[in-house]
Amino acid sequence: MVLKQAFNAVSRIHSRAAKIKRLGSPDVYSPIRITPSNYFRYLEGPSQMVIHGREFIIPIDTMKGHATQLISFSVVPTLGGFYLTYNAINTSVFPFNESAANIQIALRLIAGLSNITVTGNFTSGFLVTFIGVDSPLMLTSTLDVTPLDAVITISESTGVPWIPIIKRADKIIDPTYGPMAIDEIIEIVDIGGEIMGFRVRAE
Repeated sequence: MVLKQAFNAVSRIHSRAAKIKRLGSPDVYSPIRITPSNYFRYLEGPSQMVIHGREFIIPIDTMKGHATQLISFSVVPTLGGFYLTYNAINTSVFPFNESAANIQIALRLIAGLSNITVTGNFTSGFLVTFIGVDSPLMLTSTLDVTPLDAVITISESTGVPWIPIIKRADKIIDPTYGPMAIDEIIEIVDIGGEIMGFRVRAE
C-alpha cells in the first residue's frame, strides 16, 4: 500500500487530466491522469533512430471507468413527486414511487443520455450509469414530497471500472495531443504483484 501511494504521488508530477475511450456501441469513457514516460525508448535500444508515438504512465487508481450517480431520498416518501434536470433540461414530473425503467426512458430523451441506464427504486435509491457520456455530469433535482424531511440527494460522480481495465486499441484522449490509440502496454506492479499502473505507448 505504501509503495502504491508513493507511486501515485510521484506519477502526479507533471501529470495532466485526460480520458480513455473504448470503442463500442456506444463508446465508453474513463477519466485518467497521464504522465509522460520514455520507458519504451530504452526498450528499443540505442540503434533505433525513430520511435513512433508517445509514452505515458497511467496510475490504475485514476482509471475510474464510466460515471455513476445515486439519486436517493433521506426518508422514504409516501406522497408527491419530483423531476430531474440535466444540462438545463427538465424531465417530466415523476410520482414519488416511479420505477427505474420509466426514469431511464425519460432521461434517455435528453441529448447526450441516449445510452444511460437507471436501476434501483425509490426506497433504496436510483443508480444512474452514464454509459456513452464522455464526462461525468451532475443531475440536479426538485421535489415536492411527503414527509417534508424526505430530502432528495444526488451523489458525487463515482466510477464503474472496465474489464479489462485497459487494452490495445483503447484511445487516450489527450487535451495536448488529441486522440491516440494505445498499441503497447506494460503493467507496473508492486512487490506483492498488485498492479499499480501501466506504461503505455500510443499514436
